[in-house]
Amino acid sequence: MKKYWLLIIVLITNSVIAQEVLPLYPSAIPGAISAPDEEALRDPKEPFPFLLNISRPTITKYLPSASKPTPAVLIFPGGSYRGVSILKEGHDPAAAFVRMGIAAFVVKYRSPNAKHMQDRSAGPLQDAQQAMQLVRSRAKEWNIDPEKIGLVGFSAGGHLVATAAMRFDKPVLRTTNSMRPAFAVLLYPVISMSDSLTHTLSRTNLLGETPSPEAINQYSMELNVP
Repeated sequence: MKKYWLLIIVLITNSVIAQEVLPLYPSAIPGAISAPDEEALRDPKEPFPFLLNISRPTITKYLPSASKPTPAVLIFPGGSYRGVSILKEGHDPAAAFVRMGIAAFVVKYRSPNAKHMQDRSAGPLQDAQQAMQLVRSRAKEWNIDPEKIGLVGFSAGGHLVATAAMRFDKPVLRTTNSMRPAFAVLLYPVISMSDSLTHTLSRTNLLGETPSPEAINQYSMELNVP
């Protein structure tokens, strides 16, 4: 029932029909630990739904009507790495991109959690790279220009996009496709993991209560621009 309720919100808010929702991985998730699905709405009364504790990642595609291949954006909502603001920072922007003739994909990536992933810090990045691989591998089928696929991220999703953009040549996922995006758009992003600059909740959710100096440097994206 939860998924149908979210779809109804998209229909009312945008007067568009959300395209097919696909599992991000066609089979087992590499590096995942079998655990109960604890995904839930933070508060059903909130005007913009916020999903918590995601362990089953999905990708929702919005495809415009076009006679030639279009650019595409992969959208990563924010949520302090504890969940995602799936409508305000996901489906609403996707609908806006489609109205401009740009294909859009909303990525509901996993919340870092040692209960359902072997490496909590790498889990979201793995999902971002899997999304890029999936869209690029099906670009012809979806009428997308494979050289014009970019990333858009909000808040903690902006940190994830920055990480994916900076570390495209160091994939955490086995792939035969390039992980390099054509562009990256960061909207009010978390960038640094340093004590003086970080968003503490995002850092704690991604790296734990007491991250090592090496982890802080590795995920402070202002220090990792190639």
